[in-house]
Amino acid sequence: MMDSFEQDSEHLRHKMPLLFLFCLLATALTGSNAQTRVTLTGNGGDNIVQFRHGFAKSTQLVVDTTVIGLRKHVETLASSASRVVNDAKRRLAVLTDLLIVSAEDTLDESRQDSLRLLGTSLELQFASHESSTRQFLDSRLSRLLEDLLKAKGNFSTCTDCEKRSDFEERLADFKDFADSLVSAFHDTTSAMAEERSDLFADAFETARDSLRDVRDGLVDNRLSDIEVWRYGVSRLVLSSAYASHSSYRGRDNGLLQQSIAPSVTYRHSSGLNIQASTYWLNDEGSRWDNFQLTGGYEFRLSEVTGGSLSYSHFWFNDSSRSELSVFTDNAQAGFSFDWPAVSIGTLGSMNFGTASEFTLTTTISHNFEIPLGLYNKVTISPSFSWVLGQQNSELTTLLTTKAKGKRAVTSAQTKATSSFGILDYEVSLPVTIELGLLTLAPSAMYIVPLNVVDASTKKSFISLEFALSLTIR
Repeated sequence: MMDSFEQDSEHLRHKMPLLFLFCLLATALTGSNAQTRVTLTGNGGDNIVQFRHGFAKSTQLVVDTTVIGLRKHVETLASSASRVVNDAKRRLAVLTDLLIVSAEDTLDESRQDSLRLLGTSLELQFASHESSTRQFLDSRLSRLLEDLLKAKGNFSTCTDCEKRSDFEERLADFKDFADSLVSAFHDTTSAMAEERSDLFADAFETARDSLRDVRDGLVDNRLSDIEVWRYGVSRLVLSSAYASHSSYRGRDNGLLQQSIAPSVTYRHSSGLNIQASTYWLNDEGSRWDNFQLTGGYEFRLSEVTGGSLSYSHFWFNDSSRSELSVFTDNAQAGFSFDWPAVSIGTLGSMNFGTASEFTLTTTISHNFEIPLGLYNKVTISPSFSWVLGQQNSELTTLLTTKAKGKRAVTSAQTKATSSFGILDYEVSLPVTIELGLLTLAPSAMYIVPLNVVDASTKKSFISLEFALSLTIR
């Protein structure tokens, strides 16, 4: 039995390597089959998940990159609009200051503040251009992002994708779609920015013109107020006028008389006025003559037409030799037409006394103004006049000498004819110098008498005149 055991042991020892090899072979075969099953599973399971995960990351990266680029584009356009607005605001502020400085002597503080307020208001309107541009860009960007995220959701659902090339093709399609959105966005917003830039440039030009127009309007308004202050408000005027050769309707009654005529005039803002005046004559030892009281009314019918009415009463001394000394009262009515190129004035005058005498004077003139400051100016008004008048045979020309008591008539000479025609032509060059409340008015007048029937000179003569007045408000 022992021998049998030893024989079996020996047999197993010889057979063991074969068994070991058989086990190794079985193990290898089993491992090979197992490995083949994992690879198939991987191709259909684990790698697909990884591809889908990578595809999701890639599409999100496309979205993020696209959004970053779009935001940079929006910021570029918004920054450009901001620079344009800031530059326009700066230029407008400089223009406002220049306009104020250029009219500083004319515009008072309140009008300067009005111009500054307008400039600030226009600057605020420019700021609204910047904010509206930003709102437009943000709204377009928000709309594009909605389309991009919706497209991302659609492209991310790739049920037909089974291998890497499918996902890569799908990702390329998404990139192309995103690029098309970006391109359309760039084109739309860039065109919009250019269009709004042109509109803003037009708006700036309009704002600049508006500032200048308002400045000019404020200047005109200020000058108008000054004109009202100078000529429209109630005031007292003290004046005195000198004439080297006194005459009436081109008639001097044969006398070369110099005169000084002081007067006091009160002018009410309503247009009513009252004046008291007299004349100092250098004839026969010098004397005062023709005390005159006048009441009148001046009015405007429109910007270019106006008129005046007045009534006067005369007091002559007993030795007066003036042609007017045969009258006691005078009524006048005048109308004027003031156009930019020329001014035309007509004045009808009726004298009453021993009889009546009518005179119609027509004057054509043009004013040349030279400003010397806000309240100072020089006005040169060359003019041409002609006088139509009645020469009544019922009137007598009194030639008197100085006498005590009542006027003593030394001789009387009756006019031989009664007619109505041109009495004289007058060419004058008056200059008015306004220096605040003081007014100087030198003038030269060339007079051509016509149809003379009394003792007056028939030759042309020159009369030099000078007036000085002080206005008290």
